Amino acid sequence: MMRHNRKARQGAVLVCVIACLVVASTLVGLAVQASLRGRREARLQLQLRQTELLCEAGVMRAVQRLQTSTAGYAGERWTPELHLENYHDAVVEIQIANAGKDANPSHASAKNVTVIARLDSFLDQDGPMQRTHSFTVQIPSLSTSAENK
Repeated sequence: MMRHNRKARQGAVLVCVIACLVVASTLVGLAVQASLRGRREARLQLQLRQTELLCEAGVMRAVQRLQTSTAGYAGERWTPELHLENYHDAVVEIQIANAGKDANPSHASAKNVTVIARLDSFLDQDGPMQRTHSFTVQIPSLSTSAENK
């Protein structure tokens, strides 16, 4: 009788050990999954922030070109040389259009500026990140500024 009882105990211990291994494996799997999800989210947030900074650089470039251009700046496609580790394609498109005549009658001309920044990553399979910023710039005419002096 004692021998039969001992075999039953060994089987019960084995079942408990297997159940503990299943629970531990499940917990480890969930922890790895959460870690990978967090890493991907952090990478996407970094790409988003870098795209926003690229868009801001495009806005500054457009404003500077509008202020210094005498022949009329019509926009451009700018490919900055970035030395970012995981990104292979950064493009900024600057589009300039005349604003409507009713934008502000006190200024001779106004320009609608649209800046589109795209940043594509080697790591992200979802495609490029894109941010757009549109604004209006009032450009005083030469005759108006000469009259004010």
